[in-house]
Amino acid sequence: MTNFTYYNGPNDNGIPLGTDNPSVSQPSLQQNCNAIFGILDEDLVGFNQSNGGTHNKSTYQDQTNNLPSGVSDANTIYAAIPMGGILEMFLQRATGSPIQLTSGTLVGAVSSGGNNGFQTFLPGNLLLKFGFATSVAGVVTFTSCGMTNFANAIYGVVITSYASAALNVTAYNTTGFVVNNGGAVTVFFVAWGY
Repeated sequence: MTNFTYYNGPNDNGIPLGTDNPSVSQPSLQQNCNAIFGILDEDLVGFNQSNGGTHNKSTYQDQTNNLPSGVSDANTIYAAIPMGGILEMFLQRATGSPIQLTSGTLVGAVSSGGNNGFQTFLPGNLLLKFGFATSVAGVVTFTSCGMTNFANAIYGVVITSYASAALNVTAYNTTGFVVNNGGAVTVFFVAWGY
């Protein structure tokens, strides 16, 4: 993005002053007008163009070290880097916690036991975790699949298996889930929470 310079006159007292000679202030006024044109033309359709003043795009600077707080009767969209991540978009409502809107990464890993797990972000601050794992005494943990645990809550888990016996999830929490067979079985799973 272009760096813009705005001239506010000698002693920062504004231009033009009533006592200014327009021929003397003209270069500074022209600099300011050009800066305004450049600012508007950065994210908006510029002057003298069809649809002038509408948005082409929105550009956001990293606010990680200056997170906005709620503004009464307003929502704020900003960019910040979540823990260990890349620059993402957030919504801060007038009250409540920020809501992450984007995720540029699909986190996945293969653990030493051969379990595979992936997780991705969904709008509304939800996480979706999926993969396959071999349960140990019926228990599958997300960390054994190379993923993190859910930080706050888990809403559900769905499983399927190569096994001919019917399987279901008998319990789940933020760290994993329990399969009803109580033994070692390979399951494919999808879990969601935040």
